[in-house]
Amino acid sequence: MYGINVAQRLFLISMILLSLSQSVSAASASMREVQLSAGDLSGMIEAVHLEVHDEVQNGCWTNISEIEETAIRVLASHRITTISLLEPSTAFHPALIISATGSRINDSYCLVQSEITVSFMVSSRFADATSDREIFVFSFPSVNTIFRSNVAFVATGAVNQSMAGWVEQTLIQFANQVSARRAQPGIESARGLLGPED
Repeated sequence: MYGINVAQRLFLISMILLSLSQSVSAASASMREVQLSAGDLSGMIEAVHLEVHDEVQNGCWTNISEIEETAIRVLASHRITTISLLEPSTAFHPALIISATGSRINDSYCLVQSEITVSFMVSSRFADATSDREIFVFSFPSVNTIFRSNVAFVATGAVNQSMAGWVEQTLIQFANQVSARRAQPGIESARGLLGPED
């Protein structure tokens, strides 16, 4: 700033700061915060990451592929798509996990316990000033489970038929909850902010 006196420098600096503050104010004015309750989350679901966890032994559950196909069909009928963990996702794509554990008891009956959960992963962050010179920011994942159902099956053979029927009915129940939430005016408006559906 050669050839510029102190007063001129101060004027230029004040103009730059004023311009920056106006830019920040404009950016702030264009930002809109949408607050959702935990119950509202189900109405925002567009897709789910479908996972099937099979920890059943001794042939007590063998129709895993059929279960996956049933889940995809039921969800699709309620406009909920299924995506893999490798596909791009948003905050409104929770994990839908169908899990089962079990085995034969005394080489006779099959005992199988199954659970379906739908959970959002959220990131929790907080800062802690431990000294005058350093501020540590801690970040860790937490889980918000919005749907859970479980059941136990006992059978002389594989529980395939019972499992298929239970999964279908349970996912219909979950999908109906999503549809009901979507129909609420506040949720419809919030979903509109995400852009048109495919």
